[in-house]
Amino acid sequence: MQASSEQQNQMVLTRINGKVYDFTKFAEIHPGGANSIRSLHNRDGTLPFLHTHGRDKNAKMLIRAYECKDPDTIKK
Repeated sequence: MQASSEQQNQMVLTRINGKVYDFTKFAEIHPGGANSIRSLHNRDGTLPFLHTHGRDKNAKMLIRAYECKDPDTIKK
């Protein structure tokens, strides 16, 4: 089942360990599915990320590419 273009363009901003990430483009390629990423929009995704990825160094390195340089991008 493919996501609609509206779903593909749905903004996904989340905070993990105090840093803001824009996972809008990553959601569609996330191995665990787009919905698991979209559910983090505008919330602190630290616990879900750590619960799922724990000590996975690859996941921690990968998310760096999606870090927002403007921390005011997401509600605090």
